[in-house]
Amino acid sequence: TLYEINGQVQFDFPIDLNNSYIQGLDSNDDIITRASGNIFEGSTGGSIRNLTLRATGGSVFNLTASATQNLIFRDSVVSGSNSVGTISGFGLVFLSIVQFAGNTNGITYNNIPQLLISNVGWFSNNSGTYEKFTGTFNLIEKQGGFSHVESTSAIGFDVSTSGLTVNSGVLESVVFTGTNTAGYVKPYTTGTYTGYNFTNNWIVRSSGILTESDNNAVGDFSVDYAVGSGIGVSFNTSNPSNIVKIGTASSVSTSLNLFR
Repeated sequence: TLYEINGQVQFDFPIDLNNSYIQGLDSNDDIITRASGNIFEGSTGGSIRNLTLRATGGSVFNLTASATQNLIFRDSVVSGSNSVGTISGFGLVFLSIVQFAGNTNGITYNNIPQLLISNVGWFSNNSGTYEKFTGTFNLIEKQGGFSHVESTSAIGFDVSTSGLTVNSGVLESVVFTGTNTAGYVKPYTTGTYTGYNFTNNWIVRSSGILTESDNNAVGDFSVDYAVGSGIGVSFNTSNPSNIVKIGTASSVSTSLNLFR
């Protein structure tokens, strides 16, 4: 079922998507508002397109679904809301070309096997934590867009929650900008290298934050044996071997930090 929004429509009760399409023709003029409470609630997915969403006294999303449900949100604006809200449990969540402006609190993604975020923009007049990740994800891929972090209490990208598990993460071509550089990323509390933000399950190439990738790795070490002599080094059977070993004067030792 397709529902078309024309002009500004104020809702008094939350919307259960029920696997429908909700869309406008012009995201600047076709607006869903709710003065108190949440706009979208329930356990089903659907598609939301070409709209402005504004929950001045509540959250835009309060959705908890099963892995059989999908949510598509694209070509839209979220502005002036108390909170963007929570999206949890969907099998697939895809955001594309969404602008966030003037929201007091951001969004939390939880337990989503496949989360795809493309060309999403967070303006400097947002506050709170823009994007927070909790639970378990098979894949998080965020490409393009920007996070403009100005408020001293704002956080652009939060992966600090204990127990967060991301099997494969990509953060690429996102521009982190603004005066609050310390708030660009709230890093993992464990599993990172000193001074970095992510575990090595992530590939990170984004302006404003450190690059984290295994594409290039450099290590220095020295061994010294007489000509014609040396020491045997055995590697494990993984292909390729996942243990780096260097011979010392009397033994074979495992070296650390040669790679990220």
